Amino acid sequence: ERGAFREVFNFGVWTTIISVAQRLIINITPLILASRASVKSVAVFAIATTIEGYVFALAGALNGLFLPRVTKLVVGPKLASAELLALLIKVGRFQFMLIGTIVGGFLLLGDSFIRLWVGTEFKDSYQVTVLLLLPAILTATMDVAQTALIAAGDIRQRAIASLIVASISLPLSIVLSPKFGALGAAMGIFVGSIVGSIGYMVSAYARHLRLNVAKFFLEVHVKMGVWLCLGAIVTYGASTIHPIRSWGDFTLHGLGYMFVLSLFLGISKTGRDELLRLVGRGAA
Repeated sequence: ERGAFREVFNFGVWTTIISVAQRLIINITPLILASRASVKSVAVFAIATTIEGYVFALAGALNGLFLPRVTKLVVGPKLASAELLALLIKVGRFQFMLIGTIVGGFLLLGDSFIRLWVGTEFKDSYQVTVLLLLPAILTATMDVAQTALIAAGDIRQRAIASLIVASISLPLSIVLSPKFGALGAAMGIFVGSIVGSIGYMVSAYARHLRLNVAKFFLEVHVKMGVWLCLGAIVTYGASTIHPIRSWGDFTLHGLGYMFVLSLFLGISKTGRDELLRLVGRGAA
């Protein structure tokens, strides 16, 4: 009983650290902007975090569904690294299609969306949102590995990563905000996320779960990213010919982006397999 209590207590402590570190970034950054930049920069940052929050909520919606299966792979006499990697790649492809499509679409159409939604006065929210969303292309696709660490009782690694993100993001925000405003705060968060959420966590996955991270990135980001980039290039070319001036134009470009992306993913064997699997599930 004492051992079980210690495990529960440790889990609670590390979970609290994660929550505090994450809330520090969200709650303290507006205060930094208000004191070091301007009130307008707070509004610009709030618009960006609203969009970022929706994207991350969508990305994490499927994370808990795989906890039972992941637990079976990591809890036992021998860690099933090969099976865990296969699951990580399978889910990662779906997450990459989802998040890659959203982030890519925002990169292409987000500037017009911000202008149509809140007006040109807050157009700087586009750049801020892009910096907040870019790390999600990597972090969201590795949710299964994060779940595996939790199932293995090593949530401490996630807590350390959150502390790294906060310890880098907040000082950089203080330094950069006076000159760049909300964009400076976003720069700080972006650098902190790259070092902590991506750099440290990828290292933790390789060390503690013995995952072949290079193979994961090759199978998910490289093979599918090429086709996403080609689809984005075609859509960008179309947007230069027919600029977005209204919600009707925006809808037309958005539908065109989805069509072109589906077409290019259909050419790719990896993308075609994922699309067919998703369509098959929808039909069932």
